[in-house]
Amino acid sequence: MEIVLNIIWTIVSIGLGFFILLFGRKMLWATLGIMALVATARLLAIFVADVDFGWQLIELEAWNLVGIAFTAGALGVILGKLKPGIAVSFIGFIAGADIILWFYEISSHLIIEVARLSEQIALVIGLLLLFLGGVIGLWLIRKYRDDFLIILSMLVGVQLIQDGFRLDGQSSLTAIIIITHDLALAAQICTRVLVMYAGKIIEKAPVRIFYENPAHPYSSGLIRSVPVVGRRVDRLYSIEGQPPSLLNPPPGCRFAPRCEKAMQRCSTHYPPEITLVEGHKVACWLYPGE
Repeated sequence: MEIVLNIIWTIVSIGLGFFILLFGRKMLWATLGIMALVATARLLAIFVADVDFGWQLIELEAWNLVGIAFTAGALGVILGKLKPGIAVSFIGFIAGADIILWFYEISSHLIIEVARLSEQIALVIGLLLLFLGGVIGLWLIRKYRDDFLIILSMLVGVQLIQDGFRLDGQSSLTAIIIITHDLALAAQICTRVLVMYAGKIIEKAPVRIFYENPAHPYSSGLIRSVPVVGRRVDRLYSIEGQPPSLLNPPPGCRFAPRCEKAMQRCSTHYPPEITLVEGHKVACWLYPGE
């Protein structure tokens, strides 16, 4: 039963994470509902159940606390639907308090162990810090609404996805496949990368090897097209041309018409998959066969 619950919660966490990443800024009612659910679960986990993460309430079978968290999420959805303006303010307050929550255990330890104050005083100070964080979040979202919502949707989305992967790692019976164009996200949460072009897998590699040494010209083009923080360019790199029709694909490598390194046989024969190093395979005529 525990394995089934872990699998279900893993799927839910990752699904909600991608939903927030893609639609969180436009669908504020959903953003508020999910944030209320996640933040309430974390608060209950830390202050009531004495664990670190909201999803651990399921492991503890604390169904009353799980019910409270989902009720908070449902109320967030309703408020977001009926009062969008107020919903934005609540999103800011919850986000500010949730960020401060990350520092709660550190501050609690300092108060109890270093300042030698009681746990009750530490709890009161912690709640005051949460309220202060909420006020700061409220001010930020009122002053910088669009920018703050972009940052929040990314933080909440990635946090949910990471929680899902953390849960999945506890079971040897499950695996997760992420299909995405977001190379930064793949670098953060994946262990292996498979690159597909026009319906064909053209490269497979462990994530670190792939990003440090992409072998296929299409893979290299994808990585080159990602903006680099701090580097100013007049125009971002893009791969010229258009993908082929899958109804009538070319006989050779499907990337050949767009490839800067294409040779004559690339257009007539599909390359075999070869192994470059252990775990790193590529289908490209640039590399000699095994």
